[in-house]
Amino acid sequence: MSQRLSIISILLLAFCSSSTFAEVPTIPDGPDGAFLQCEQEEDESFGDCWGSIILVPKQKYINLKKAKKKIRKKIRKARKNKKAANKAGNPSLTDQYQQDILTWKSVRSGAQECNQFYEVECTDSGGGDNEGGGQPGGGSGSGGGGNSTFDEACTDAGATSVSVNSKIFPRIINGAVCTQGSSPWVKITVNGSEYCTAGMIANNLAITAAHCVEDIACGSLTFNDGHGGSASGQNCTSHPSYSFPNYDLALVELDGTLNTELLAVHTTDDIQVGEQVLMAGFGRNENETGEDIDDEAMLAGYAYVSSTTSQHINTEFNINDNTEDSNSCNGDSGGPLAAQRNGVWKLIGVVSGGNAENCGMELGGEDGTDDSFWTNVTSDWAQQFLADNTSGIVD
Repeated sequence: MSQRLSIISILLLAFCSSSTFAEVPTIPDGPDGAFLQCEQEEDESFGDCWGSIILVPKQKYINLKKAKKKIRKKIRKARKNKKAANKAGNPSLTDQYQQDILTWKSVRSGAQECNQFYEVECTDSGGGDNEGGGQPGGGSGSGGGGNSTFDEACTDAGATSVSVNSKIFPRIINGAVCTQGSSPWVKITVNGSEYCTAGMIANNLAITAAHCVEDIACGSLTFNDGHGGSASGQNCTSHPSYSFPNYDLALVELDGTLNTELLAVHTTDDIQVGEQVLMAGFGRNENETGEDIDDEAMLAGYAYVSSTTSQHINTEFNINDNTEDSNSCNGDSGGPLAAQRNGVWKLIGVVSGGNAENCGMELGGEDGTDDSFWTNVTSDWAQQFLADNTSGIVD
């Protein structure tokens, strides 16, 4: 450990209220030596511990998103060098760069383990077995206490759990299979095929993404509840400033009512980075890994907020993490994102889009990551749109 890094460690020890620590994961060295370091931090008031990532060359703390971004650049460079070496007919150099790629991937895995590390109580024998759900990505370090797990996702979404599985699913990625029942998350179909997802905020009023209702006849959209009931779109209203991905919000008045619970709209712009959020949907139906998921199935899961803007709430996803994070995919568009307030899951956003074409569905590969963005319904512009076009929803 360098002298400067030791100083950081000493400062951390001085900050903590106790000298007993659980073991944090070790991040492997990069091809040229130490690149990231996992340091343990402790909450002075509660005594819980978590891992924080240090960028060794600059001796500063960085979050997991920045760490991944830096490692992605290293991997891209190594791949470029490998391609050049292979083209030049230099097998030994080609092998070296291939090993560099694998090394950087192990560094990335170590950073993910560091970010997930959480101990309810700091002890000498902690060992970092990550009980308690892991530290939310980008969080302040207050730990995962109270966070929900997959077996609760369906219930939280107003549905019934059928099975709990991990890793890839054709729709909500890395989630639980649900029976829809009276859930306020409803499926939008066009000519019988899954199209988008929406949330019921009144018996005959749905909220969804503007890109789900633009350039299509409103009456061709069918909204389906979990009891065999359905209703068609009667009046679709997109935000007047909609231009994807901004202002991606719409309301749909139905020609009938659905038998569902209703989602309350959260009216306060208080979403926190690191906060656990709930998602569900009926999206992409493509068996990329052979799972046999019922076409009618609803899937639900959780994610953690990585950042927010007036337009979007952002979440990160990496299928190679050993976490219970979930992600949205094609067909989940327009589906509600909810946050818990006083024991109630309230609508804070709707699925707008993501950066990865395959939604992060490649186990063990570079394409196993995605950054999703959700229209921020708690923003002033969204609240005004709802107030102008509804009665009693955000009043």
